[in-house]
Amino acid sequence: MVSLPEAECLLFLCSPRVKSLEDMHRIGLFFSDLALHDPVRGLILISHQRRRERELVKKLDEASNHLKVHTFGILPFCCVSLEIPAKNCYL
Repeated sequence: MVSLPEAECLLFLCSPRVKSLEDMHRIGLFFSDLALHDPVRGLILISHQRRRERELVKKLDEASNHLKVHTFGILPFCCVSLEIPAKNCYL
């Protein structure tokens, strides 16, 4: 806290307590509003990146499961089995 006698006020410097970019936008802040040396910038970026990675992993799992279901429906069981290479399968 800094006293500014000429303006008859106190200046209070702090970092906002936010957990995500969405929280910042909800209260009217932008990423550029944070100080360059503020560790909150890094934490918010890491949080955002991890959330995106989790979403991508979830989509990849769904796509993989979708492919497995269709593969079992099209190919004979011997070709789909993980232990037997597809080149050994005769249709």
